[in-house]
Amino acid sequence: MTFQFLKKGYISQYNMDTHTIRNYLNSAEAKKRQKALDYLNESGNITHLNILIDKIQTCDSNEPRKDVLLTICTIIKNNLMVNYDQINKDLRKGLVKILEFLDPEILEILITDLKSKDDNIRFHALQILSLLGKNNRVIIILRDLVHDKNELVRATVVSLLKETPKKIDAELLKSLLNDSNKRVKANTIEIIEAMGQTGLIKVLEVFLKSQNNRIRANALKALWKLGYAKIQHEIDNMLSDQENFLMRASACWVIGECATESDHEYLEILSQFIHDEETLVKENAIKAQIKIGGTSIKSLLKHISDPKEAKRIQLIMSQNE
Repeated sequence: MTFQFLKKGYISQYNMDTHTIRNYLNSAEAKKRQKALDYLNESGNITHLNILIDKIQTCDSNEPRKDVLLTICTIIKNNLMVNYDQINKDLRKGLVKILEFLDPEILEILITDLKSKDDNIRFHALQILSLLGKNNRVIIILRDLVHDKNELVRATVVSLLKETPKKIDAELLKSLLNDSNKRVKANTIEIIEAMGQTGLIKVLEVFLKSQNNRIRANALKALWKLGYAKIQHEIDNMLSDQENFLMRASACWVIGECATESDHEYLEILSQFIHDEETLVKENAIKAQIKIGGTSIKSLLKHISDPKEAKRIQLIMSQNE
């Protein structure tokens, strides 16, 4: 099987050329095969995956298939770590195809990584599992890790669970909301929203008093999406916080995520904050109006008289298109 999306656009500098790597991998000499794998483990990039996929399909009984699988896993992990933001959607989908093609063998390797004492190894394994988020076995693995001792692992696991297609047990969600880590709490609130857990509205109300702006904003956004009746009051509470500008900035973000262009009262609220003394509050108010669009844009431009400010907003608009 050849994955066409790997053929161009992601080539980095390396000393052993593709022809040599392929020849070494297919050599009858175990030392040459191992040399190629050692090189790929150290310097391999995503364009090398097709060679390894071809090799997987031709391994005979005398060749360690698992070593090739481990190398594939290593290349994907290394490239995710270094180039995650540069890897576009199509390439990520392609990586998923590779992982699905190799499943369940890759899963066994990742499960072994998750048992490592090295938290970095475990975290990298989680990132690869995230590409297989809709796999039933992956969901079970993730649920087993929600109470892991490492806070970053817990926060990542909870964030990944949001992408799963199955509902998470309400009691499990409640326990995660009591986690000591703020990211775990914030990510759990996002799950409750994504899964439409209206039965947990009362539980979320508690977080409207949180001193952490992200947790409070996530709770407010979730409650808004779940039909909570006191949204205007809670928005006003955050926007009136003069001691913590992050609360004002987060409230503007929530409006941008939830309001529509027919919500005129919220458009007027945003217009009041585009001149806030804090840059982040101004930026979030502007971005919120841009995201809402329609009459919100008219409302925004109506309140801008300074040509320099208007030009700056046009730049922000172009960046958000």
